[in-house]
Amino acid sequence: MKKTQEISKGKRKEDSLTAS
Repeated sequence: MKKTQEISKGKRKEDSLTAS
């Protein structure tokens, strides 16, 4: 679960950067 959350957070950060 923790691993999934970390991956989700990393993906979200990347998405935010791309959207910027």
